[in-house]
Amino acid sequence: MTQEESFGKWISLLHREAQITIGKQLREFGIGSGQHHVLMTLYRENGLIQDEIARRVCVDKATIGRAIGKLEGKELVRREQDSHDKRAHRVFLTENGRSLEIHVKKILMDWTGVLASGFSEKEHEKAVDILKRMHRNALEHREEREGFCHGQ
Repeated sequence: MTQEESFGKWISLLHREAQITIGKQLREFGIGSGQHHVLMTLYRENGLIQDEIARRVCVDKATIGRAIGKLEGKELVRREQDSHDKRAHRVFLTENGRSLEIHVKKILMDWTGVLASGFSEKEHEKAVDILKRMHRNALEHREEREGFCHGQ
């Protein structure tokens, strides 16, 4: 396989374009890089324990702690001590955070539309299937090497 055919190269280029495009649009709402992953996780299930958010997003606890701290500073989320485990904190969307849901989801869906432009429905489904398989492969590889992320 040549560098031109490398999955990593094209995934990296797509990721960079996503960071630039999505980042500019989210900045308008005061949301920084990576923070939208926390919000999207909470839009699906509000009130998760901070460590569970880290697991679902597949980043370490310190990174999630910083992202949540920034969102908390912008009054988009709040943390509460878990009633069953005093060492754990649950993270909840504030009204401000909830009010951004439609905007955040639209930005992400618009980006998906850009990427899928010109694809048939079947091609879109196939591309998503392939990307999901690649993700599973990457997670399994990391789990084998580091025992870290336990998937989504």
